[in-house]
Amino acid sequence: MFLLRHGQSYFNLHFSATRVDPGIGDPGLTPLGLTQAVVNLRSS
Repeated sequence: MFLLRHGQSYFNLHFSATRVDPGIGDPGLTPLGLTQAVVNLRSS
């Protein structure tokens, strides 16, 4: 079994800064989140 945490999303970015749900229905990954996902892909 593989468990992989996704990278940073726009929801995470806004919520961590404001502690308010930004109401983003299907948030994409931020540029940092895309980098995190690629790094995890290469290390697995």
